Amino acid sequence: MFRYLIATGNSQSADDCESLGRIRRRIQCSHPGWRIAVNLPGFFAVYIHHQFSREPPIFLHGDRGVIFGSLYLSPTGSHAGSTRFLPSVSRCHSERIVDSKGRSLVSDYWGHYVAAIRYPEAHSVMVMRSAACMLACHHLQADTLNIFFSHVEDSMALDVVKLSINWDSISAQVVGHDYLTNETAIEQIRTLESGECLECSPECCTRHVYWDPRGFLGNRTLDDFSAATGTIREAVLTCLAIFGPAET
Repeated sequence: MFRYLIATGNSQSADDCESLGRIRRRIQCSHPGWRIAVNLPGFFAVYIHHQFSREPPIFLHGDRGVIFGSLYLSPTGSHAGSTRFLPSVSRCHSERIVDSKGRSLVSDYWGHYVAAIRYPEAHSVMVMRSAACMLACHHLQADTLNIFFSHVEDSMALDVVKLSINWDSISAQVVGHDYLTNETAIEQIRTLESGECLECSPECCTRHVYWDPRGFLGNRTLDDFSAATGTIREAVLTCLAIFGPAET
């Protein structure tokens, strides 16, 4: 799966900018394959090119952010009738993503991705994980710095905070098996669930839920069995069409 790391801080703080510079140097020394996607005051993102993924990063216009993963046009959104893979987004669609604070990604697109959007006028960054996402998004906070990453070992290479084991989370996993929560086995690391967005400013981090399966199913419930099976069949054929023609 796509390997990435995103680090954010207050662009007006000399300490944060210096810390981000150290993070950039440490992560690049940890693995020879790291490539810089974005390198701006208060915002830094890197990725390992084509590791377990053929898709390059998708950049938002005007240095407003980056999307790691796979993005497709939604057949039910404002691009009805199209299901093609997107290697990039137009300026107009990029502005819509920024203006909606990432919500248009849920309504107009689908795929598995993690998006980071910059708001330099507010000195904030929004990081969101797609509604159906196989791509992990872990979060580590160190004072006013926020670091997002797909692989835990990459955060350990930064050595920004002392990590400790979360035994309560481990016990819950052992007893409850698939015990889903924002907690991880490491006390200082949290994770974004699918459909969640974290808004990070110099003052605090605020969590938003952009997609919830309970609300989605409530809005899409059909009373007629024939209509329901027809809808499922249409959705399956749409997904199959993306990967090539299929016999029906």
